[in-house]
Amino acid sequence: MHFPWLREDEIELKAEQLRARALGMSCAETPKVDLETLLYDYLCERENMSFDDECDLGSENGDVILGRMYPRRGRIELSRSLKMPGTDGRYRFTLAHEIGHWELHRPLYLAQAEELDLFAEAGAVECLTSLNRAIFPSPGRAVAPEEWQANRFAAALLIQPVVLRLEFESRFGLAPVAWRTPEWESRSESLRQHAVRLAVQVRNGFEPLFRAFGVSRETMAIALERGKFVTENQPLL
Repeated sequence: MHFPWLREDEIELKAEQLRARALGMSCAETPKVDLETLLYDYLCERENMSFDDECDLGSENGDVILGRMYPRRGRIELSRSLKMPGTDGRYRFTLAHEIGHWELHRPLYLAQAEELDLFAEAGAVECLTSLNRAIFPSPGRAVAPEEWQANRFAAALLIQPVVLRLEFESRFGLAPVAWRTPEWESRSESLRQHAVRLAVQVRNGFEPLFRAFGVSRETMAIALERGKFVTENQPLL
């Protein structure tokens, strides 16, 4: 299967459009996107998706399988291991990742199946598989284009930039929080660690950002970096 190149803004727009179709204006009322309503009331009811999060998916090449999307069967499966205590953020990201495959890649499979009659072929690709790896691997590590695209979709679906801006400002103020300052530099060894510290801080009586959005610490830290909410140095005046 050939997966066409998609710009980040295209992927983010598709996530925004799905969120708006499924949740309407209510999606902006709280930071934590209502994935349950999006999944059951929209995707399962209106697009006939079947869903199961009590699966034992095993492993592949030594990596635990967290999720699968079956394009021709119209089905998403998640590993039951994602329902263990303390894994809510990973569960939500994996589900959003699989929904990304559903939105971005399932139409390609269905179009190819119709064109080539792959429904009748035993060798047709049955599913897209998500493994227990870093959400956004370190530079230099190859990532399959469909996995990178689904990751970008998941992050965009779960974290709305406008809402993140409001939540960040209520905790840290208007300006980005620079790492290389007396207050912060000694606490972290890298910009990523600095972003994680901000993601988990209780500030001004507000719960940590990662918990408010229902995502993992890593996902929130990456969102803070990408949105320029954290910087390495203070900007020059």
